[in-house]
Amino acid sequence: MDNKVIDFFMFGCLGLTSKDAESMEKSIIIEKCFNRAYLDMNRTIKFKKEVKEVNSSKQKFKKELLKTVQDFYDSDLNNFEHEKYCKKICESAEKYTEEFYYGQAQKILNMTLKYMLLIGDEKINKIKAKLHVPVDSYIMEAASDYGISILNKSRKESKFNSNSLPWSKWDYGIYDSFQKSIIDKIKGTEYHTRIDWELEAWIKIAKKRKEQEEQKKNNQNNT
Repeated sequence: MDNKVIDFFMFGCLGLTSKDAESMEKSIIIEKCFNRAYLDMNRTIKFKKEVKEVNSSKQKFKKELLKTVQDFYDSDLNNFEHEKYCKKICESAEKYTEEFYYGQAQKILNMTLKYMLLIGDEKINKIKAKLHVPVDSYIMEAASDYGISILNKSRKESKFNSNSLPWSKWDYGIYDSFQKSIIDKIKGTEYHTRIDWELEAWIKIAKKRKEQEEQKKNNQNNT
């Protein structure tokens, strides 16, 4: 694909081009990737009433999260550090939110690193095999189609459906078990890393849902 086309999509998503990434300070690149990741997770946040009414408090929370993500990037980026910084995000959130789960913390860490990978960050490329799969409903559905059990709201194993426990309410145990299931499932397959599987699986479900939505519209138009 032409680099200009790639840059077009990069700028639309992250607000930078590949050339920008070559000359920008690392902290600015991380912030741009973080901002996009925050948008992915923000809709699941239930702020406390006093915070919701004061925009500066929400911005303070966002800045605290950014600092934690930047510190995580500067770490060894191993599983121990991943758990440590996810829990640090959860601790920060206690001051601002009515409830906040590990599933929300993983989303902002994992999506930031995924965006860093997609723009070709050298450090992230080197540890690609360690990258966790960012969990959302698309990946839950993809994993279910791939033969991985998904917990329902009663904490019982099942296929992915409308009664599945949302990723935004997952605790560490559920999240860790899910990541390990993916690792086990891709052994001996064409997928060398979890993120290789995720990149393909997410698009597959996005297409599937789009087709289902179009079919639904067609059916409504025919009635």
